[in-house]
Amino acid sequence: MENHGIPETVNDLERHNCLTFAFRRQTPEWKFCDEVGQLRTFTPKGDLLLGDGESMHRLTLAGTGIAQLSMFQVQEDFAVEKLVHVLERLEVAPFVRTDLRVE
Repeated sequence: MENHGIPETVNDLERHNCLTFAFRRQTPEWKFCDEVGQLRTFTPKGDLLLGDGESMHRLTLAGTGIAQLSMFQVQEDFAVEKLVHVLERLEVAPFVRTDLRVE
């Protein structure tokens, strides 16, 4: 964020290295709900595709890029200010699985 500033809009993420997962089952988009409840999607672009959340967490702590991680992974880092929220006024859209069904 030193080079490109703190993103204030979803479009600002275009200027940043975004860390993403390489899972086939993982949706490539990051989904947000804006201030009026509209769904916004962003396709992250970066120089790394990662295979696990722990690696993504460590690389985010090292300053490699911006990631969308679960709160359970990062709440302690926020508490001691090792990490900061970006786009805090937007909510991450709920994860919806469409490939599950009850039989």
